[in-house]
Amino acid sequence: MVEDAIWRAATYTQADLEALTEPLPQGLRVTLSRLLQRSSADRYQTARELAADLRRWLGEGKVYGPDEAEAELHSLMRRAGEALNELGIRTPRSFAASQDEFSTN
Repeated sequence: MVEDAIWRAATYTQADLEALTEPLPQGLRVTLSRLLQRSSADRYQTARELAADLRRWLGEGKVYGPDEAEAELHSLMRRAGEALNELGIRTPRSFAASQDEFSTN
């Protein structure tokens, strides 16, 4: 498996890279392309350069803050609970459980 990864890394072409990253957003494609350049001179020279490009790319997209993260977590918990229910497995406690319900023993 390691040998396969090394072989792939040593033999990929620019066309392979473009084909693999084609479905990604433009800003992320540019960043990945620069990260995966064969020549070190063509790659990011500092982490600061990479961070600037990633921040620029993240700024292009939809804002995803704490409220969106909380809503997504609740949605995932609900779906996981439904799946466990379908399998006949007891569902975990919800976030709304009070501290009194938890045993300290």
